[in-house]
Amino acid sequence: MLEAVKLVLVRSESLRRAVIHLGCDEKKIEVQRSGVPLDDFPFRERSFPPRNRGGAWRFVQACRLIEKKGLPVTLRVFASFVRNYPDATLTIAGEGPLLAQLRELARELKID
Repeated sequence: MLEAVKLVLVRSESLRRAVIHLGCDEKKIEVQRSGVPLDDFPFRERSFPPRNRGGAWRFVQACRLIEKKGLPVTLRVFASFVRNYPDATLTIAGEGPLLAQLRELARELKID
């Protein structure tokens, strides 16, 4: 998946090293300690990928699987979204104490 992305934003040098260790080209990695640089991504109107015509949304959330990340909300929102965009995918990458709970919730929501 890292080959497909143009830019990877990380919050620290240790995360930068970890992403390089995962195989990401270090030229694609930028350390942004204060989050997303909004000035670099000005707002512009975008259209949704067309339904059932090859357009598909791909969502990725990489984080530690802990309560404050709001992952149950992510799963519930995605379950609603995928009803309108059945080709959409959600990848949650990470480890943590909520792994089993999140897998169970994904099964209950039929998005596993």
